[in-house]
Formats: sequence, structure tokens, C-alpha cells
Amino acid sequence: MNQINVINYIMNRFNDYNIELIPVLITILDTLSVTTTAKKLGVTQSAVSHSLKKLRTQFKDELVVREGNRLTPTLKAQAIYPSLKKWLGELETIVDATEFDPLTSQKIFYISATDIVETMYMPSIIRYLVQHAPHMSIRLTRWHNDTVHNQLDRLEANFGIGVTTPATPNIYQSVLYKDSFISAARKDHPFFDSKQTLDDFLSFPHTMTSGGDRFKGVVDRALQRIGRVRTLTHTVPNFASGPLIIKNSDCILTAPQRFMELKAEDQGIRLFKAPLNLPTFEVKLFWSRKTHKDPAHKWMRNALKSLIQVADKTAS
Repeated sequence: MNQINVINYIMNRFNDYNIELIPVLITILDTLSVTTTAKKLGVTQSAVSHSLKKLRTQFKDELVVREGNRLTPTLKAQAIYPSLKKWLGELETIVDATEFDPLTSQKIFYISATDIVETMYMPSIIRYLVQHAPHMSIRLTRWHNDTVHNQLDRLEANFGIGVTTPATPNIYQSVLYKDSFISAARKDHPFFDSKQTLDDFLSFPHTMTSGGDRFKGVVDRALQRIGRVRTLTHTVPNFASGPLIIKNSDCILTAPQRFMELKAEDQGIRLFKAPLNLPTFEVKLFWSRKTHKDPAHKWMRNALKSLIQVADKTAS
């Protein structure tokens, strides 16, 4: 089959599909909820249900099935989901590359980030988009040090916000702000009645946030250099749960200072500088070389950098 025949074959197959329904399917698989999909797309639940019925006919598959109060994707939906997301992202890139206007663009940006970014910066980012790019959308995905570069390279994520260093020259980066580590415990913790030496610091249990199966953090590495260890009783995947744990236990938490300062007053915890030499670090914005000159990507990139840097200056 020559190239022209292949193209004709593909185009004939496309006639069997309503391409306009693909964003609906992607959003359903993103949220696994008809209600949330309707809210995100600005349509009624009935309209989403009607679109889902058409999609099931087109794909000759249920796509999602209900289990309790949630929807669960079928095997076919799981198989086509990554390709659909990539296809839609690339299609939007083509459209925006030829004619981009933030006021009318319906671009969806996927950002790989920690819950610190979600807590500290997403409210201001969303407010900015509502005013300057009302039809754009953001999908946050979980940050994983091990996979973020591959996600960016494969365009499964448009941006990454974190502290890792790219493993490839095809990933660009820009420093957003510098931060340091600070420790915290509940306000009436017995540590504050001690001399607050390193021995006192290590005499209490510790908790740590970890984005994977890591059981050694920045504190453990600093202690290792001086031949000491701490008692690590808990690790949690999200930074947001850390303050709640120490508020209700004797555990000590060491985490990024900007985030802990934001949470200290709300959670009733007290911050202190650990009796240990801990490094500072840079929080960076990452993106792929493939999207570097894309006008929509460049617009969002500049917006993210400006909003996060302004928020950081306000916090400091």
C-alpha cells in the first residue's frame, strides 16, 4: 500500500469518528467523574452522558464502567488514553503554532509538580488564567523525580516544577526561586524546653515527605556525613500531610521553608532551624526543547515564571 493509499485509508477510518468528542473522553478519563467532567468543560451532566454514549458506539467499548461512586476505565480505555492525550496535545500545538491568542486558545497544559506547588501557587495561576486566558486549562500531575524528564520529552507533560536536574540536553530549565529547609514541631513539643542541641534533635522521632520509595532525605544525608542517624518513624507522599502529623505527635518534620512558613500559623506548629548544616536548593521550571518556540507554550512559560516569582517575593 503506497503512502497516498495509506492516507486515504486513515481518512476514511476518521469518518467513523466524531473527533470533537475526543476532549470529552480525555476529560472523563482524567477525572473518572461525569460531574467533574461537566464542570471542567462547562456543560451539563446530561451532555457529558450523551457524549459518552456516542463515544461508546464509536469505540465499540464501554470505555468506563461504574464501580460504587466512581468510574473505572476499561482495558481498551487504558490502552488508548496515553495516545489520545499525546495526539490532542500535538494537535493543539499545531493549531496554536499557526494562530495563537490567549483569550481564545483552548490549550490544555499538563504540569508535573508537587503538592507544594499546588498549595502555594495554583490559586494565583488560576486567577490569572481566568482573566487573561479564560478558555485555557491546567491539569496537574504528580511529580516523580524518576519519570519527569521522560514525561517532558514525550510531551506527556508540558512543564515540570521541581528541584531535580535534567538528564538530557533536550530539557530546558529556568530557576524560579531559591529555598532552604526548616524544621518544625507542635508548639508545646518538649524539644523547645531542651537546649535544642543535635542530641536533643535526634532524641525525638522524625517524619519525612517522600515522592517515592526513598527512606533517606536531606536530613539523613547531612547526618550521614557526620556519622549520625535519626529515628524516622513515618514517610508520607504529600507535603500537605506533614504538618498534620507533627501537630498531633512528637515527630519532627524538616521541609522547604516557604511552604512551612505558609502552614505554620494555620496548623499551630512552631518552626526552628535544625542544629544541622542543611543545604539550600533551587526550584526550577522544566520544559522540552520540542516546545521551546511554540507561542502558546512560551506564553504560559512566561506566565508561570512571573506568577511564581512574584508570589515568592511576596512571601519573602
